[in-house]
Amino acid sequence: MSTYKKKLEQERGCDVVVPLCHLYEPQDERTCREFDFPVILSGHDHHVVDRMVDGTRLLKPGQDGIKAVILDLFWPNASSSSDPVIEYEIVTVADWPPNESLLKVAEESYKVLDPLRRTELAQVPSAYRPLTSVQARGQRVSMGTYLLSRIRDAMNMDMPLGERYVDCALLKGGNIRGGREYKDDEHINLEVLQTEIEEAKQILVIPVPGSVLRVGLRETFGAPNPGWMQYDDEVELDDDGYVVQIAKESLDLNRIYKVASIVDFWRKRDAPSIGQYFEDHPEVLPEPDSGRPVHALLLNFFAMQLWARIWKELGLNSGNESIEPEAFRALDADGDGVVSKDDLKNRLQQVSGFEHVFEGMDVLVDNMLSEIAKFGQQDNGLSQRLATLGGRHLEAFGLVGVHFTKAAELHFALEPRAGIPWREVRKPFRQLQSTGPVEVCHPCWIRMRKVQMAIDSSAPRFPGNETGKVRRWANSCGNSFNFFR
Repeated sequence: MSTYKKKLEQERGCDVVVPLCHLYEPQDERTCREFDFPVILSGHDHHVVDRMVDGTRLLKPGQDGIKAVILDLFWPNASSSSDPVIEYEIVTVADWPPNESLLKVAEESYKVLDPLRRTELAQVPSAYRPLTSVQARGQRVSMGTYLLSRIRDAMNMDMPLGERYVDCALLKGGNIRGGREYKDDEHINLEVLQTEIEEAKQILVIPVPGSVLRVGLRETFGAPNPGWMQYDDEVELDDDGYVVQIAKESLDLNRIYKVASIVDFWRKRDAPSIGQYFEDHPEVLPEPDSGRPVHALLLNFFAMQLWARIWKELGLNSGNESIEPEAFRALDADGDGVVSKDDLKNRLQQVSGFEHVFEGMDVLVDNMLSEIAKFGQQDNGLSQRLATLGGRHLEAFGLVGVHFTKAAELHFALEPRAGIPWREVRKPFRQLQSTGPVEVCHPCWIRMRKVQMAIDSSAPRFPGNETGKVRRWANSCGNSFNFFR
């Protein structure tokens, strides 16, 4: 910048140089301090900035073209050698009528988003209203609270009732990207999901001491910045910004909490205490590729949440009950004994009360059917028997769980990393295939780098597992692991 400023002023004879930047506010402040620009126009930050920094006016209109800066620079006369006079105004773009021809082009272009806008995934409870993601980099926003609460629930949904795989979910405000105020009748659809949180983000499980969490969130607060920490609805802070409760329980300073977040969680410049802890203990950091894609995680959760509503409306309120034929026929539109994809789309509105049913609901319906398919083999849809099995597991595990039908337990020994001791996880599983490779679903959604599976002496032997042991490197699909001899 120094080089080009000199060239423009000395070689090109420019009267004034105005930099147009795309930097965070602290970086723009440095530019103000180190140069003598009369004004700097910048972006990147999502909030509006209008400040004087060491004699330089710093202007940022914020995100999404909601605001605009109208700037005038002028001199008293043509021969004046003084700095220009600066006059500016920050205005709301919507106060001007749209250009009709451009409006038509925009509306036509946005029609491709109709399936996303009308594919409702989840209804937002009143507790999160008014629903907003405006200024997520400088204050707690209800959209951040809602999404993080659902991420926490999704990570825990395969655990038996009363058990947790993660204790809380935290995410820096720069990752809540929508910057929108939502109407009371707006809920979560595919467009909202795409707008608010980037699909590529991977949710990791990060071990963090309570003493670090207590101060770590507070350190991100203050001036708006991308590291401003958003948190779920079971995390409570005191009036000074210190964490006092996690998972509805008083904070234990000596406990290691399991935090659902992404790879920027331990970025030191945002939260020095969190960053320093992981500099001192790099061995506890999760593998960067061990996470679950956030959109897939939430879509699976919303699908199972919708199934839970359907089970309730079908009258399956107890794990010992079967779905009555009349209730099942409410889903089976063509009466062939199987709920197909088309059946589910046709009946989704009547059974669940969703307001928006559209051909674009394929994404949600596919997730619903694939989640239930984990309870048994069926390629062409959902049978009454499979629906009953799914409902019973919903009852037993809160949302969904998988267990062995022959009362066998699997022992998983996780490969140690960098001094972490071996540990054994005993959980119930369900054998999905009786011949060939064995497929199991891990209820903790753990992605293991190397797994040794040993079956109790009481476990049944089956072809390919006469010794009772199978071993394989785990794959990366997130919830299913295939084990071979």
